[in-house]
Amino acid sequence: MKRSCVVSSLVRRFSDALFVSCNGFNSRELYKADDHQNFYMLGSMGLATSIGIGVAAASQKLVIVLEGDGNVMMMPASLSAAKTLDVTNLVIVILDNRVYESTGGQPCPHMNFIHLGLATGLPRDRIVQCEDEASLESALSNIVAPIDGPLLIICQTKAEPPPPRVALAPPAIADGFILKLSK
Repeated sequence: MKRSCVVSSLVRRFSDALFVSCNGFNSRELYKADDHQNFYMLGSMGLATSIGIGVAAASQKLVIVLEGDGNVMMMPASLSAAKTLDVTNLVIVILDNRVYESTGGQPCPHMNFIHLGLATGLPRDRIVQCEDEASLESALSNIVAPIDGPLLIICQTKAEPPPPRVALAPPAIADGFILKLSK
């Protein structure tokens, strides 16, 4: 499944949600697909879920975190924090392509994210593996906020050409996100 398909499906289905995207191609893909009022990480690898937890704790809106497999491996404890804080409006989507795509496609050590989710305390019924577009659509059709604690969706993706860069400076990203948060 393509990264662009996952991101566009999420944005189309949850246009009112607050998106927090990890650095790299995932932020660029979100920027290409959305209204430019979401949080696009531009440098802090591994912190998108932590930021998403804070946003979810401070908001009643559905918060969707877009993570890459390499980003999650930089800070796997953030999944444990999501469970411990038990935010009921948080969906974490891991785009697992098994490479550090944004930095040149170097192989990324594979991690079993289902096992990681279980090890951090998420119940098995809160972890969904998506291999194709049909399984993704099925998983997304079951999301209605508030959800019963954090939900982890793992999407197997393939590398694809890089999307255009985020054309906003950090202050403009913050302003747009704050505007969407206040709606």
